[in-house]
Amino acid sequence: MNGAGQTLASKVAELVECVCTYLSTEGGGKPCWCGFYPGSEVSWDYCGSCSGDTCGMGYVRIVDSYQSSNFPNQETDPVRCQSPLAVQLAVGALRCMPMNEDGSLPTEAVMWEVGLAVMADMTAMLQAIDCCVDDYALGAYEPQGPQGGCVGGQWTMWISL
Repeated sequence: MNGAGQTLASKVAELVECVCTYLSTEGGGKPCWCGFYPGSEVSWDYCGSCSGDTCGMGYVRIVDSYQSSNFPNQETDPVRCQSPLAVQLAVGALRCMPMNEDGSLPTEAVMWEVGLAVMADMTAMLQAIDCCVDDYALGAYEPQGPQGGCVGGQWTMWISL
């Protein structure tokens, strides 16, 4: 792996470790699965219950990358081999969304508990980004779901290499 690839890998690895820790300690609880997820979409298959009261998944994935001499703006006329990269990442968490056997919504109390876990995850991921990444530009938080028994959201952010 070349220098930029190693730098990206180490920055992403540090962020993943931090996100997983913050989701467990400050967020909605330890997720079933937490790590780097390659590809354009995260499979929600890992969101389900795994053991005991543990549920959900946390992830960091690469969304986009481009040359950027004026971080985080995309270079309009890049200088070959000289313009640094900006990498867009998604930092997300999904939690189980319990549904009744008959397809009806759960009680308001259950919905509130799920909502509290999602809000705790949202702020825990922001803490992880803020505490573990030196130079970044933060995008928006996007709620996701409910779909397939899961609900959550993700932050987008850019890092510079």
